[in-house]
Amino acid sequence: MEKHSPYNPNPEDLKKLLGLGERSFRKSYYPKLKFHLTEIELFRTMLDNSQDLYILIDMPAGDIIDMNQASRDFWNITDYAPNSLFLKDVAGQECWSIIFKHYSESRSEDQSFAEFITTLCSPDSDCIHAEIHIGFRKLENRETAIFIARDISQHIQLEYKLRESEEKFRALVETLNEMIWEVDANGYYTYVSPVSKMVLGYEPEEMIGKKPFDFMPEYEAERIAGEFSELARNHRAFSEMENINRCKDGSLVVIETSGVPIIAQNGDFIGYRGVDRDITGRKQTESALRQSEAKYRLLFESANDGILLLNEDISIIDCNTKTLDIYGRTREQIIGSNPIQLSPEYQPDGQRSDEKVSIIHQHISDGVPQFFEWQHVRGDGSLINTEVSLSTIKIGNETMLQAVIRDVTDRKKTESALRQSEAKYRLLFESASDCIFLHNEDLTIIDCNNKTLEIFGRTRDQIIGSSPLKLSPETQPDGQNTFEKGFAIVSKVLNGEPQIFEWQHTRGDGTIFDAEVSLGMLSVDNTIILQGLVRDISERKKEQLALQKSERILSSVLHATPIGLGKAINRIIQWINTGFSNMIGYTPEEMLGKSTRMLYKDDATYNKVGDCITQQVFVQGVGSTEAQLRHKDGSLIDTLLCLACVDNEDKSAGIIFSVVNITEQKKAKHEREKLIARLEMQNAELEQYAYTVSHDLKSPLITIEGFTQLAVRTDLVKNSKELTHHTSRILNATTKMRQLLDELLELSRIGRVVNEPENVDFKDILHEALELVSGRLHNTGATVIMETPFPIVYVDRKRIVEVMTNLIENAAKFTAHLKQPEIRIGVTELNGENVFYVRDNGIGLNPEYHEKIFGLFDKLDPASEGSGIGLSIVKRIIELHGRTVWVESDGPNLGCTFYFTLPAKTK
Repeated sequence: MEKHSPYNPNPEDLKKLLGLGERSFRKSYYPKLKFHLTEIELFRTMLDNSQDLYILIDMPAGDIIDMNQASRDFWNITDYAPNSLFLKDVAGQECWSIIFKHYSESRSEDQSFAEFITTLCSPDSDCIHAEIHIGFRKLENRETAIFIARDISQHIQLEYKLRESEEKFRALVETLNEMIWEVDANGYYTYVSPVSKMVLGYEPEEMIGKKPFDFMPEYEAERIAGEFSELARNHRAFSEMENINRCKDGSLVVIETSGVPIIAQNGDFIGYRGVDRDITGRKQTESALRQSEAKYRLLFESANDGILLLNEDISIIDCNTKTLDIYGRTREQIIGSNPIQLSPEYQPDGQRSDEKVSIIHQHISDGVPQFFEWQHVRGDGSLINTEVSLSTIKIGNETMLQAVIRDVTDRKKTESALRQSEAKYRLLFESASDCIFLHNEDLTIIDCNNKTLEIFGRTRDQIIGSSPLKLSPETQPDGQNTFEKGFAIVSKVLNGEPQIFEWQHTRGDGTIFDAEVSLGMLSVDNTIILQGLVRDISERKKEQLALQKSERILSSVLHATPIGLGKAINRIIQWINTGFSNMIGYTPEEMLGKSTRMLYKDDATYNKVGDCITQQVFVQGVGSTEAQLRHKDGSLIDTLLCLACVDNEDKSAGIIFSVVNITEQKKAKHEREKLIARLEMQNAELEQYAYTVSHDLKSPLITIEGFTQLAVRTDLVKNSKELTHHTSRILNATTKMRQLLDELLELSRIGRVVNEPENVDFKDILHEALELVSGRLHNTGATVIMETPFPIVYVDRKRIVEVMTNLIENAAKFTAHLKQPEIRIGVTELNGENVFYVRDNGIGLNPEYHEKIFGLFDKLDPASEGSGIGLSIVKRIIELHGRTVWVESDGPNLGCTFYFTLPAKTK
């Protein structure tokens, strides 16, 4: 289609011809127009030069009355006669169906217009995406459609590439370490990439609608606003503008900001788009590098030895001031020269200087540092004997040689300076108010100050060569062995982790004192040295003991009260008194650090108290509510909870609670309500049972089944597939109904027929149940895994076997569709009680059905086998044992786990 030259007709003329104008225009114009043929002729030349496909169609038959040259070219139509082609023959059945549908809908009016997008294919399978415009008109009482198709393939491809580009850009933006942003013309953020969380600690939603200045300290915001105002006024781009921002946690970071203006197509300025880069680390590195360079230069220039830097060609490229002194030459005389030029022709050992340099250079090239004596020539011609240390160093990507030159005089001067430095260090070392000792990796003390002798009450000879661990008691206050604990601490220090800790030491007279120790690692002349600072905190510990004594007295008072008291932070138990421990049956050790959820019978009660804390305590400072708490033995205690904030100004300080046992007050009422509820439940079930079996279904059911079986054996049924099918369905139905009646009778007996409970190994119950369902397990191929040892329980053995049979069959049924069905059976502990479980990897279920499945006849899948009574029987049996059963599942196809509790064995 691209071979036609582009032609752009007058849009108003096209409106008149094709009906593409406003609806109000069409309604006022077309009743008058009546689609005159003379107007078609006027536009034929224009249409034949158009790249769009124009076709005139006779409706409803779909005959093509006329088409433009672009249409003929696209479908390779050379010899065309009017009404010899149908539109569906060229445009395809799908396109024709859409047009005919719009035509049918438009017949109630004398004109209509429709648009849609479809795919058109030429005979050569050259397919395009086309935007179709179709107008329906009456031409001299003849219903006609004008079909216009425009190739939008390139447009769709561009849209796809645009979406792909946008997705790539979005992915790139969200994976960059830099924060991408956009602000509007008023400077408010309209977009912030997720990296804002990493850079400033804010989520993008927290920043959108605010200005960048809102995240800067006030002084910085004023400075940047001044710098940026001129740029923004002239809509100029900017780059690498450094600014200080305050993170959400209050820390400051240095940001490097670059941005470009966003200009709309009409030329309006609509904001800026840019990137923020956290350069805090870089700035710190640059600062450290500058300091390091300054320190290096200071060290370089102040060194007592001559230092030369040479390139690989052994040309001197730098030297320090001491070098000038040693050689008695200017910097210009040394830089660019070669050490051979600064040396006599022969060295004292008779070797030529140039030959010896070649040998040394070869060794240094092999990576072997060199230390040797060398004779140099001063500027005045005199000779000096020096010691040279030569090694390779890496500066950037360039390898250089560094030579350190020292003569005898300089060495003595250096030794003198070193002694002076050691004297200063010793003065500082000895005047410290804390003990300072140095020891090697073997924990052998190699030095200590006078304060160490004073605090430890020992002589220097008694300390030097000893170990800090030998100056300590055998065990530390936490009961750990001193040597084991000490070596563990030293290991951390040697791994680069300085340690601060409390420690007990022994004085020379045998008394023990408490100390606070700071232990770190030093490197001295490539030797690892550990430095310990020891501070006597005996007095501070005495004060702490006095405070603890006071707290013990208060604790005694609190523990003496019969009312339960405790403290929780974020609903985690921090402290309880003896009264509460006795009330609930748990020891403090069993409760401390645990969630208060362990005290409640269910999530609803737990959440109720949580609502009280939120609505009353956190608002008013105090609150109270009634709640049932679970005793360690599983029994429930009715209580009155009174709660108060530890600190009304700081909610994170926790909650103080008091607990009053009101069980006896509510027991009578609870028992009455429990009895009524149980009677109502049993009455309802008995009524349902009576209703089901009241008509004596079983007897006529057996009669139906018997006569049906007789009919099956007759020749009439045997010779008729239809009768065989019908009798088979009757027999299946009677079988299912008899099973239903049997299970209803079984359900009605539970609670009335009770076997004496006994101590029985749960493993024996499980084996008996597995034997009963072995056929089902074999047919489904399910694997049963016993995950834990099982305890002895005090139960009605027959009924619990029935529970396990139902649960295992249920698991096998709903895993039968899997290639590897799996059933796991085990027991865990919750709040001191054994909780048994049967877990499968089957179809699972939504949380909304967790309670429903235990209802009578409540089958989630009506088409599944079974009557829907099995889980009701399980629930009834477990509840008759005074325990509970529940199900947990994360959702469809994620499996189910049935949990239930049973009484523990009796003594």
